[in-house]
Amino acid sequence: QGEENSVRARLRAETGSDNLGPVIAEVHHLPFSPDPRETVHVVARVADGDGVAAVRVVFTDNIQVGEFEERELFDDGVHDDGDPGDGVYGGEIPGFSASKRVVFFVEAEDTEQVVGRFPRGAPEKTLVYMVEGPVSETVQVVMDDRNRESLALRSVHSNYLLDGALVYKNDDVYNVGLRYRGSPYAGRLQRQRPSYRIRFPKDQRFHRGRREINLLNNDLNDGIWYTLTARNSTPGTPAPGFDYHYVTARFDGEPIGAPGISETVGRGFLEKWYGQEAGEDIVCMNAIGRFRFNNACLTSSRDEA
Repeated sequence: QGEENSVRARLRAETGSDNLGPVIAEVHHLPFSPDPRETVHVVARVADGDGVAAVRVVFTDNIQVGEFEERELFDDGVHDDGDPGDGVYGGEIPGFSASKRVVFFVEAEDTEQVVGRFPRGAPEKTLVYMVEGPVSETVQVVMDDRNRESLALRSVHSNYLLDGALVYKNDDVYNVGLRYRGSPYAGRLQRQRPSYRIRFPKDQRFHRGRREINLLNNDLNDGIWYTLTARNSTPGTPAPGFDYHYVTARFDGEPIGAPGISETVGRGFLEKWYGQEAGEDIVCMNAIGRFRFNNACLTSSRDEA
């Protein structure tokens, strides 16, 4: 018998046991945007070396405080869960009234009464969807009450990512990280027509393998950018440019127009245009000064670097 690996040792130190508990993955709900009072089907794949004793979906209305309800999930082949005994469990969340945001997570228990949850960190961290029926917009972003309030009240320049969900062309991605994006010089535009930076989980990339995207809603400089790109490009040496296309979008049930989705400029961008070695040696620039902005997007001070 070999030595105990670091993962098992850390688990034993943190919990007093080396039993990881059930592993939950491939969680999805349908429909993505249910009609009022329409039940929502939830599926999840669950595995445990000791055997799975019970699986349930736990849910509540809008916020992660107060009373949660739960419904059992089944692996019997009659709950739209595939074949019986295949490790995929299915069940339903009852319908809610229009415009409700429903937060939920999946919980499983093994035969040793050890519990696992998806997402990790539940019930503080949950999944979310909104009851508004089929929508015409290409992109839907949904946040629960707590995260939406944090986004509205915190500093507009904060880089801390808040939790939400994104649906793009009928693909749902849970636990995306979202923050405001843009220059503080944009002033009131940041609040009136905000742009967002959205980061995707490591195991759920966006289309074309993107880890991050910008959802840009202040198209003041789009025309300038395309003009400069064209002017500085030749057939033999095209100027580096980021992927950009327009979509229709809504945020927590409210249409936000036709923003652009753009590729972020970072390691992946450099490797695409200049090869893998460029991504390994990212250029750093030293700032000569530091500005501080208040929430009114006014310069409050400047320090020398």
